[in-house]
Amino acid sequence: MSRWVFRRYGFIEHLRLTEVEDLEHIEDLDKARWAATSAPIEQLQCDPDLLRVLDSDGNARIRVEEVKAARRWLWARLVNREGVVAGSRTLQLDAVDRGHADGPGLVALGAFLLERLGESGRGHISVDEIRSFRAAYVSRFPNGDGVVTVAQLPDELKDTAKAVLGATGGAPDLSGEVGVRGEDVDRWLELAAATLAWRHEPDGDGAATLLPLGEGTAAAAATLAALAPKVEQYLAQCALLRLQPGAAARLAPSEAELAALDVADPGAIDAWLDHASLASPTPADELPLTGAVNARFAARLAEVSETIAPALLGRDAPVTRLTAAEWKQLVAALAPYEAWRARKPAGIPDEVTDEALTALAEASEPGALKELCAQDGKAAEELVRFQDLEKLALLQAGFGELVNNFVSFPALFEGDRRSLLEVGTLILDGRRLNLCFRVVDPAAHKKIATLSGIFLCYVDLTRKPGATVETQRIVAAVTAGTRGGIGPGKRGVFYDRQDGEWDALITDVVAEPISVWEAMLAPFLRVRDAVGSRFEKMVGDKAKGLEGEASAKALDSTTAPPAPAAAPAGAPPEAAGGGMAGMQTMLVGGTLAVAAAGSALAFVVQTLAGISLLDVVGALAGLVAAVAAVFGFLGWLRLRRRDLATLLEAGGWALNGRMRLNGHLASLMTRRPGLPAGSVREVRTPRSWAGRIAVLLLLVVLGLVVWAWMDPSVVAWLKPAEEPPPAEVPAAPAEAPPG
Repeated sequence: MSRWVFRRYGFIEHLRLTEVEDLEHIEDLDKARWAATSAPIEQLQCDPDLLRVLDSDGNARIRVEEVKAARRWLWARLVNREGVVAGSRTLQLDAVDRGHADGPGLVALGAFLLERLGESGRGHISVDEIRSFRAAYVSRFPNGDGVVTVAQLPDELKDTAKAVLGATGGAPDLSGEVGVRGEDVDRWLELAAATLAWRHEPDGDGAATLLPLGEGTAAAAATLAALAPKVEQYLAQCALLRLQPGAAARLAPSEAELAALDVADPGAIDAWLDHASLASPTPADELPLTGAVNARFAARLAEVSETIAPALLGRDAPVTRLTAAEWKQLVAALAPYEAWRARKPAGIPDEVTDEALTALAEASEPGALKELCAQDGKAAEELVRFQDLEKLALLQAGFGELVNNFVSFPALFEGDRRSLLEVGTLILDGRRLNLCFRVVDPAAHKKIATLSGIFLCYVDLTRKPGATVETQRIVAAVTAGTRGGIGPGKRGVFYDRQDGEWDALITDVVAEPISVWEAMLAPFLRVRDAVGSRFEKMVGDKAKGLEGEASAKALDSTTAPPAPAAAPAGAPPEAAGGGMAGMQTMLVGGTLAVAAAGSALAFVVQTLAGISLLDVVGALAGLVAAVAAVFGFLGWLRLRRRDLATLLEAGGWALNGRMRLNGHLASLMTRRPGLPAGSVREVRTPRSWAGRIAVLLLLVVLGLVVWAWMDPSVVAWLKPAEEPPPAEVPAAPAEAPPG
């Protein structure tokens, strides 16, 4: 036996499975060392027939023991297993072990199929050739399942088969159509005999009991069945009034109920009458059949009064009122008929006459049909052998790849290979997202997938290859770069494993760090967004204030201004009109604003003048680097915890270990392709002059600041001129004392 070789992918060891001896190791490998112990079949993107073969218990999951059992079955029937390693879809007949009990039959069947293909001298047959034969085999007679479809029968038996199918439902044939089995024919014969016996029960002495009204019994029974709930309601209300006369007010419709009734709508009135009593309840234990009765049931009550009640109660005249005891007597008289109807065998249509039923049951067709079903069943051994040949070819073609996506996951960690877990590639936001899995229930999936630490997009896929629209849901992992424009509502295109194209729409995301670079930029982007939103709010509030002031002034201007008051004596004359005064105010304000701006710039330059430019640049760079390093390190720690295993477990996998998403793997799963080799980049997009001017002004301002920093004389030039101190006035000479 060769050595056990493990390779480390995603921080866990995977058993190497590239040789025949490697595949034999899975029998002895501890189950805790398998990458997966079970998986739902909808998560494996491989041949559905192969998954059907592996899923021995039909629970739509593949388990460890099912994989081992498939390997043992395959190894027992192949002497040359190199085709399993290569994943060959061509089965060499010489590779089949003729020493096994099934070997000679498999080889003989393979030779027979090749002969039918006109390739009797060839020693190999492909999966596709076996599959095409299966499509023809399951439709032919006999095919070994013991079910015969109408299309497989001669014309003289087709009517019998249709009758049997109509009564029993039949069973599905291998071709997918419904057919007849031998037990279905027996069941139909039993139903035919039981139906004939049931139909003849009213004959003879039992007619008076089962059909007390003769041919009118069925109609009378239907009338009483329709009236029964309403009669029981009315009699119960009468009993209530006998015990509690005060309940009459409760039984009468209220004014609010009548007010809500749309008396102009016949439909509303009919609906109200359907729920109303047959008549106004009274303490008397009698149901009026004529007179003031509910119009919706008047016809049936009249039938009881004129036909049913006189015949069953032995009256000569119509019955106008019916007591509770008489009602029960009517029901009891028709009870045998109702019991007889309940015993009717199900399956035989009423339109089939007794003569036709008797003739068909006594004819030879049912026996001939049953014999054909038996002949079809005799081919069961051939069917099993055919299924085994197909199973052998399927396992040789797909077992090796499936084991490499179950016992270990090398293809998931290698960029040049596709694992059976991946459903395709999503093209989105200028990137190729290769890590895409199928999702059945996005809400349930998200509850677990959130713990993976991976940025995820839940995507709805649609396409219309023909008359119908196909849909499916996937989850795509964004593992490299930055979020960019990815979010709910973002559209893209998806290509499945067969290069089929689907329209893609993101419906939900799980936002997580994508790269260290994104983590480093995150705090600065948050500051930018906060400052931007604060500035926008401030400008918006100011704009609203100015708009309000302008509106107020516009409203004030619509009112004639009062006559100006006379100027007080000695006051300086005002200029004609207020325009010059306003212009003068604006000029003064503008001068003050320019002076303030100059003072502010001078203050900034003067403050920075005492600090070295290199010191300031170094301090800012150090601060930026420190913040970026801290957040980058925290992001790196979170990125190291990204776990593919949790993402797979959200899809129904049972995994043994954690599969960390490292940087190399992340770059393989999400790629932004570069330009093709030899491409030339030409920039032809017109640029905005407003943007250029803004950038130029910003550069001029920065240049002035740096220039002033380097040349202190600029600081003095920017500072506002200081007024000279006032000249001292010499003191007056002291007066000489008088002589």
